[in-house]
Amino acid sequence: MTAGLAQDLAVPVIHKAARANAEPCTGRLGLANPALPAHICLMAKTAVAIALLALLGVSLWYAHGLWTSLEDAALPTGLYVAMGAASCFRCWSASG
Repeated sequence: MTAGLAQDLAVPVIHKAARANAEPCTGRLGLANPALPAHICLMAKTAVAIALLALLGVSLWYAHGLWTSLEDAALPTGLYVAMGAASCFRCWSASG
């Protein structure tokens, strides 16, 4: 038995096939990490997405709690005009 054949038999065939068919995981810099299987990369991306959605949900819940706990305040007409003008200016500057 040769040394190369002994090394090939030591590694399970399924592991070698899975490693050969798995696409490499690319990081923030676009560098491939062939040491990580594709399903690990998918789990990492899913974990980040779930964490960000959880933070968004908590912040919306907190903002809704503050919004509904405050009493209504009568705003002067000039403030509504200023908000409308600012919105129009923002749309105008973003379109160009």
